[in-house]
Amino acid sequence: MKNKKSFEEIMTEYKNLGDMFQRCVRKTAILELKEWGVEEIGSSDVNCQIVDLYNSYGGFDEVVRHGLDLVRA
Repeated sequence: MKNKKSFEEIMTEYKNLGDMFQRCVRKTAILELKEWGVEEIGSSDVNCQIVDLYNSYGGFDEVVRHGLDLVRA
């Protein structure tokens, strides 16, 4: 099992992504929250979801691939 990164480590990596890639990751987090039925989504909710997705999928490339799967479904 992979070691999970901390919130701070992941958000630092996120902030170093390009603008477009950041938007894709953020949109994936929002789509996932909406899929779960969350109606009021704040920035802290999105940030926590970004961290959860990163730790679940192992990196931002995989998070974006998951987002594409959500859009295709």
